[in-house]
Amino acid sequence: GILYMLVFSFVFVFVFVLKLLYILVYILNLSFVLLFVVLFELASLFVLASLSELVFNENTNKFEATVTLKDGKVYVSLDEQLLFKSGKWDVDPKGVQALKNLAIVLENNPDINIMIEGHTDELAYGGNGNIEDNWDLSVKRATAIVKILVGNSKIDPKRLTAAGRSSHLPVDPAKTSEARAKNRRTEIILTPNLDELYKLMNQ
Repeated sequence: GILYMLVFSFVFVFVFVLKLLYILVYILNLSFVLLFVVLFELASLFVLASLSELVFNENTNKFEATVTLKDGKVYVSLDEQLLFKSGKWDVDPKGVQALKNLAIVLENNPDINIMIEGHTDELAYGGNGNIEDNWDLSVKRATAIVKILVGNSKIDPKRLTAAGRSSHLPVDPAKTSEARAKNRRTEIILTPNLDELYKLMNQ
């Protein structure tokens, strides 16, 4: 589906950029860093133009996830309703299936690093047990997703990072129910592994 196209397009463009960069640097004796910045920005524009939204829910007639490109990273933002019940961190069955599909794609693209970020609204957490506040809830949700990705694929755990941002990075600062629904989200942030690039720069 669209998510597969997103990841494969991202990887294809990035690999092409690295190869072209390597050739131009040594043939034309250009500044490595400057050329990388220019070419990677062009690749970023290609990805952004190709894909902007995914995961259409026919029952609600809404997109439950969006894909954006920012600062050279691909952000897949998943609505809370796709993954979790309110105040919970156990992933719903429909969310588990979506994450399993994503895991297959990420497993086959080892040059992508993955950060999972949990986000909540600003309302105080009203649950109990081992969770004290929104910091705890956002982290638990992120680690729950990481465990599903690792448990259903051969993804190297070193590629994964789980983080909780609580309510401190809202997409909409308004104090309305609509804004809070936007802010309760999980973001899967995909970035290229630049280890080979750094090795070339240090040669």
